Amino acid sequence: MKPHPNDLYSYRVQWSEEDREFVGLCTEFPSLSWLAESQEKALRGIRKVIDDVIADMKHNNELIPEPLSMKTFSGKFMVRVLPEVHRMLAFSAAEEGVSLNRFISAKLSCKDVAPHHTYSAVGELSPEYVSTSGTSRTKPSSHKN
Repeated sequence: MKPHPNDLYSYRVQWSEEDREFVGLCTEFPSLSWLAESQEKALRGIRKVIDDVIADMKHNNELIPEPLSMKTFSGKFMVRVLPEVHRMLAFSAAEEGVSLNRFISAKLSCKDVAPHHTYSAVGELSPEYVSTSGTSRTKPSSHKN
């Protein structure tokens, strides 16, 4: 059985201490959310919001975000770091007898990295020294059921 196209989006439910409810989120639509008293209702709510938004986007001939699960990744991305960090990483890679690329790849592939887990790419560095280029995420707006 083929899944419904909207089932391919990345959904997540988490507790919001601020709202004292569960919040349903969709990674591909970061400005949308749904608050509910249970995880199940939060997931149903955000899925319904996404269904409605996609229907509206189709009606208005707007570009609909591709589900992350359907994207092909090249294995390459650009990371900007301070020159001192670059130097330290290059020395660490040389000391281990591997290329800088292999060294960084090994650090990023660490088993301790999990989805939605904040992690510094190089364990001995503070997070403020490593920054990635990309878009910033705004706080999702909340919808109440």
